[in-house]
Amino acid sequence: MTLLRWDFMMKDPMIGVTLSSARGGEQVQVQSRGFYTSEDGSELYTFLDSFYECVLAHGIPLPPERIQTAFVSITEGTSVTAILNHPLELTVLTKAAAKAGDAVFYDHLADIAEARIPGYELPERGAIAYLFQHGWRRGFYFDFTAHASNQFDAPLGNVPALLGSLHAALLLRDRVRMDPSVLRKMAAAGWFPFTRLGKTQVVDLYRHFENDWDAAQPVGAILKEVGSRIGAIVDEWAVKPAFAPHMDVLRAGAGLFAQNEFIGAASTILPKVEGVLRQIYAGTERRPNAPELRRHLVGRVRAAVEGYTALLPEAFIEFLETYYYAGFDLAAGQVPPSRNSFLHGVGPDEQLKDPSFCLRLFLTLDQVFFCVSRLKDVLS
Repeated sequence: MTLLRWDFMMKDPMIGVTLSSARGGEQVQVQSRGFYTSEDGSELYTFLDSFYECVLAHGIPLPPERIQTAFVSITEGTSVTAILNHPLELTVLTKAAAKAGDAVFYDHLADIAEARIPGYELPERGAIAYLFQHGWRRGFYFDFTAHASNQFDAPLGNVPALLGSLHAALLLRDRVRMDPSVLRKMAAAGWFPFTRLGKTQVVDLYRHFENDWDAAQPVGAILKEVGSRIGAIVDEWAVKPAFAPHMDVLRAGAGLFAQNEFIGAASTILPKVEGVLRQIYAGTERRPNAPELRRHLVGRVRAAVEGYTALLPEAFIEFLETYYYAGFDLAAGQVPPSRNSFLHGVGPDEQLKDPSFCLRLFLTLDQVFFCVSRLKDVLS
């Protein structure tokens, strides 16, 4: 495969981009690493114009309007390699099984793990800049921290994983850019932008909470569409060692759900969220408490994920703390439908009859499944 590639030299190392204007003798802030998208408006295009004039124009005979994508590597401070309008290969986490040759659609994507340029070995050291797009939306990432610290060939880390996270931030932006305050509203009501939900479902649900609307309509749609697939979803979990010891009970719970036996299904599934979290933690000598289980999960995900992820692990841990592990005060009449209240025998029994409550338990386990699917090792 022939790539549009140019190798050239810059006069001086570029250490970053100024964030404001200044006269000689005045102080100005310089950003050495940043990520901007079309949603940042004029800032993105200001940075792109600057990058073209300061770097690309010195070695590339193409006008900016002919550049759709660009990967730029700078080593030894001034040695530049630029790959333009290149092909792209993504490694994605899928929501369902796929075979070679299958078409991939937006709602198949759970997350994006890596991005590579076929025919080009991504650098391990130095400085980089990356311009890319999905549809009409563009993204621009740059990292000149090696130059700013005068360590021109400092390690860059896992560049394919970094680029994958940037594509997730642009392509799966409806999840990645969700407002934490809205996510907290959702968590308080027992909802999360679960990965299993399609784009239309999750955006509709989010908008209802964002605007303080009654969420009965989107919840009903989710229950109808996703609820009919619970058995098949649960079967997918069997491939993960953290789920394997629980599969007989999980499948029994799915069977009860399919028969509209929601009390039995919810009672069966409720303790298994913590059971799987403990299975992920297995191998340590001490017995962890609930906060340690949550921290362990997000820590494992973050050890495997570079940058942005549509799984929103930190928000998911907050959801578990706010909803699944919520405390209760019997004397004050504050008894939420949580793991703690039900296992102490005081949970609101009417919730066990609610199919949406039961569905959320399955979706909570399913979110753990997707988190586990991003871990580096095979033990979980």
